[in-house]
Amino acid sequence: MKTLFAVAMLAASPAQGATENTAPLQEATAANVPIRADAGQIAKLLSDEGYRAKIETEDDGTPFIKSGSSGRDFTVLFLGCDGGVKVGPCKSIEFYTGFTIGKRFPMERTNEWNAKNRYGRAYVDKDNDPVIEMDLHLDAGGMPRAQFVENLLIWTDVMANFDTFVFDDGDSAKKKK
Repeated sequence: MKTLFAVAMLAASPAQGATENTAPLQEATAANVPIRADAGQIAKLLSDEGYRAKIETEDDGTPFIKSGSSGRDFTVLFLGCDGGVKVGPCKSIEFYTGFTIGKRFPMERTNEWNAKNRYGRAYVDKDNDPVIEMDLHLDAGGMPRAQFVENLLIWTDVMANFDTFVFDDGDSAKKKK
């Protein structure tokens, strides 16, 4: 039995002087690093996925990321920071974009969106323009990269669908029924 164990150990270990290719292992490990509410990490992920990502800061030092998809800009905001970003980690992020349409966006249309759509919270801002947001909770260990990317794709779909919804006056949607 001892001989069998020793032979198995030798077969499992690399030959003396051989080098191992650790690149796949490093890539797999990087892919398994949980995504947290960290501006540098999220900006790199966005960039890796083909989005532009520029980190900027509010006057109080809180970071945010400017990005975009399909010709529409969006912002990644960092929320739930313990005593401010400089003191403690943030717990969540929010994807955010607002639309300027040149007229008051009807509350009924906002309610229509919220009643019919599962992802993306819509509201009218102080300038009566429509806004869409989607939050991701990243506390308690973060989120696997693949899940974060899937949520990013959901966000870009929500944003594109809301864009169409905002610039459709509602009458053409009624005609389609």
